[in-house]
Amino acid sequence: MAILVDLGDGFQEDDQGTRIELTIVDQAGEAVPIGGINLTDSLKLRKHAADTKLRTTTLVSDGSDGKMQYITVAGDLVPFGQWQLQAHVVDSNGDHHSVTKDFEVRCNL
Repeated sequence: MAILVDLGDGFQEDDQGTRIELTIVDQAGEAVPIGGINLTDSLKLRKHAADTKLRTTTLVSDGSDGKMQYITVAGDLVPFGQWQLQAHVVDSNGDHHSVTKDFEVRCNL
């Protein structure tokens, strides 16, 4: 399983209401249905090694398209700088982690 990540236009420090969308795909790039998967703590956000934030995602639709999302809330993307994210899902085939994705949180004026 692979996990594709859509970060949209990126992030500003302490963005709230910004969507992070993740898609679970197989080796052929086809969406894996995730309707029955527990999405608790399925997104990891990290600025510092000692400060990994676990977030629960929700399905974008009924799960047949493999898409899940997280909507940022106050305090998620603080402080500005280089961050990483990683998706994590557990299904009947095992415990799966995506590769990490680096992204930047830009500072506000």
